[in-house]
Amino acid sequence: MPRGVPKEPRECLRCGQPFQVRCGYQKYCPPCQEPAQRERKRFYSRVYYRSHREQCIQTVRRSQERNPEWYERYLRLKREYEARKLERVVPLVIHHYSGGTFRCACCGESQRDFLTIDHVDGNAYKTSEALGIPRGGSELYRWLVRKGFPSGYAVLCMNCNVSKGKHGVCAHKLRIESVKHSVEKTSA
Repeated sequence: MPRGVPKEPRECLRCGQPFQVRCGYQKYCPPCQEPAQRERKRFYSRVYYRSHREQCIQTVRRSQERNPEWYERYLRLKREYEARKLERVVPLVIHHYSGGTFRCACCGESQRDFLTIDHVDGNAYKTSEALGIPRGGSELYRWLVRKGFPSGYAVLCMNCNVSKGKHGVCAHKLRIESVKHSVEKTSA
């Protein structure tokens, strides 16, 4: 064993499992080293971008001006890659939050193109501002998978979701309540 390496096992800072140290500064077990390095690199890239935003934007613009064909190809390939990635993520999320039924929780719509994720409490804007949670779109789906499908979300069709956002309650439930209310008036 190399000099300066502790003989007792350490606890991984990422997963909490004990592991045998190979060098003195090792903080992560072997399975966690690569993901931890990616997280650290992503974090420092964000920090660098925030502190050098104008410089980064100018660098991208210069590369766009030097080789516009390459940049167009890059954007096209990136869009295709993101679309393929989203094709895998969206069904996972819809499957989880619909309980495997792929149906709207309100009206029972089963056409997959119409299904979307709803913030159950209706607090998308507040939580996205406070916690940095994406409000919707592909970022929300990816975030839900990364965080292990947290509670507070449900599957609704676009009609029910928009109606709930506009009125606070889905139009189907509004219609049912208005029918109940009119029946009560006529019977009284």
